[in-house]
Amino acid sequence: MNSSYSGVSFQDCSDVQLDPQSAGAGGPISGRDASARDREECAEADVHGISGAAGLHPCLWCLLTNKEISFPYDPTSPPPPRTDDNLKRDLKIFAEAGNSDEKKAKYYHNVIRPPILNVSIHQTAVPYLHIALGITKKHDQLLEDQCDEIDKQTAENIASSDKQV
Repeated sequence: MNSSYSGVSFQDCSDVQLDPQSAGAGGPISGRDASARDREECAEADVHGISGAAGLHPCLWCLLTNKEISFPYDPTSPPPPRTDDNLKRDLKIFAEAGNSDEKKAKYYHNVIRPPILNVSIHQTAVPYLHIALGITKKHDQLLEDQCDEIDKQTAENIASSDKQV
C-alpha cells in the first residue's frame, strides 16, 4: 500500500527487517510480527542512526538545520531532502573523516551510527510529538492572529467613537 503526503511517498512497512549487524540481534524480525510495544520502542529509538532532536540537523526527512526550520512551511522553497543514500554517505564520511567523534556529528548531518532497522525513511511514521507540536503551534499562531485582528478592530472602534463625541 502506497500513500503520499506533500510529495513524500509512504509505503507498506510489512517488509521491515531488523538489521542483525547493526542491532546485534540474532535474526530478522518482520514488521508484521513485531508487537505494538516492540514497534513503539523502535519508534522511540534512533532507528535511522541520527543523533537526535538536539542536533544541528534534527529532521529525519530534510537537511535543514534547527535554526532554518521555520513555521509556516514555504512549499515554494522545499528543503533539501534527507535520503537513504545520503544517510549512508554521511555515516561513511562521519566514520572516516570524523573518526566517529559525536562532537563532530553536526558536520555530517548528525548521522552517527548505522540504522537499527533496515527500513527506508519513507516507511517511517512521523513521531506523535511532532504532530502534536505542529498542531499546537498552528493553533497558537491562528489564535494570536485573531487576537491581533480583534485588537485592531477594537482600536478602530474606539477611535471612531471618540470622533463622534
